[in-house]
Amino acid sequence: PAVALDGAHERVQSGIAPELAQTPPAKVAVLPAIASEKVRNDFAKAKDVDPVAIFRTVFFGRFSICPYEDVHIKEVDRMLAAAAAEIPVSPEQRTPQELGNLLGVDALVYLDIEKAENVSSGVYSYTGYDATARMVRASDGKELWRAKLDFANRGGVVLKSSEALAFVEFEQENHDRKKAFRRAAEEWGRRVVKDLREKIDKSTKGQPAAAGVKEVARAD
Repeated sequence: PAVALDGAHERVQSGIAPELAQTPPAKVAVLPAIASEKVRNDFAKAKDVDPVAIFRTVFFGRFSICPYEDVHIKEVDRMLAAAAAEIPVSPEQRTPQELGNLLGVDALVYLDIEKAENVSSGVYSYTGYDATARMVRASDGKELWRAKLDFANRGGVVLKSSEALAFVEFEQENHDRKKAFRRAAEEWGRRVVKDLREKIDKSTKGQPAAAGVKEVARAD
């Protein structure tokens, strides 16, 4: 019988500034993700999937469990579009102070996607992201948190030479690129947000909760 192989051994590389635990931001906005030139070129003509939009949407869902008041990404996009109609510049061309005032937030989360790949050959499948998330304080641009993770869902089958080609569930799913990218983004976000919460918990261990921080249930 075919043996399903699945591997996801990547680790999160991250760090936080003491200020994130000591005086955490009350209100945070997740900005539109910035894709590398390679990602933009790879998916410029794709009509079935937008891995950049999927990544941001899924990350926002995961990040919303953190102890901050979040501005919904639809509202962020609405305000950014209104501002761009007056001054046609992209969010990354604006300073953190400008964005903070525009969106009414204390901190901003930037998402940089270096790689977004989806490969499916029948006997092997690979869908993943190499991306960085970073939180910046709006008032002065100080970086409060950064996390980088190169993660992929991998799947495949090992067959005896006498057996015919067999398909397994995760291979079939990988042919639906939206589902495959969403699954990879979910796992990317889960790992990164879990790591962030653990670092904050470690930094605040034995200390009273900072004023204005809401308590939320842990979610893995």
